[in-house]
Amino acid sequence: MDNPTTPETDTEGRIMDTVETSKQGPVRWLTCACCGEETRGRQWPNRDTGYGVCVACADRHAAKYGEGTPADGQCADSVYSLYGVRGVHFDIKEA
Repeated sequence: MDNPTTPETDTEGRIMDTVETSKQGPVRWLTCACCGEETRGRQWPNRDTGYGVCVACADRHAAKYGEGTPADGQCADSVYSLYGVRGVHFDIKEA
């Protein structure tokens, strides 16, 4: 039997809801929260409005703390936790 999950009761479901919802958001200019440079991306709910991360800072941060999600066993300082998903919130390859 399938048990429906809700964001209130299922951490992984909540994470996926946030990512899926974010994909619908506009790509816009954000200020990198690490270096202050302008970068293109989508707002991540765990970051102050108008701030994101540039690719160079994301790469440095991922090398130190990892890039994965909490479901992957990554720490709270992972790129995902602080800045979102590569290709969705930063490092977006637009056509």
